[in-house]
Amino acid sequence: KPRWDVLLGLEYLGLSETTISLEVANRHLFEFDDRLRGGPEDAREDDFQWAVRISRDFLHDRLNLTILALVFGSRGQNGSFERIQSSYDVTDNWNLTAGLLIFQSGEKAIFGGIGDNDRLFVKLKYSF
Repeated sequence: KPRWDVLLGLEYLGLSETTISLEVANRHLFEFDDRLRGGPEDAREDDFQWAVRISRDFLHDRLNLTILALVFGSRGQNGSFERIQSSYDVTDNWNLTAGLLIFQSGEKAIFGGIGDNDRLFVKLKYSF
């Protein structure tokens, strides 16, 4: 089926050490057939999605905090998730990253029962 995708993205760098990004996308499927709904891809005639990301550096770029929200549907009715992450350069070789993933269930098949699967993560990396 033919599809038309539109994406609009904005990025604001006016605050010191801070980046704010917003992206809005809409995918329109022409000649839509209801049998496509609920399958592995759970296609919709109009699939709206938006994302916002805020990132800020601290301590002379040694600490980075990032918040990302990805929302499917205009109000999140198809599902969404948020990622809150912090990365710290302990030394030139060692980096510590920690964060949290928060999921919200939605009408899309992939987000159907995902709401109870929040995650906490920690990563210690050595580069040589």
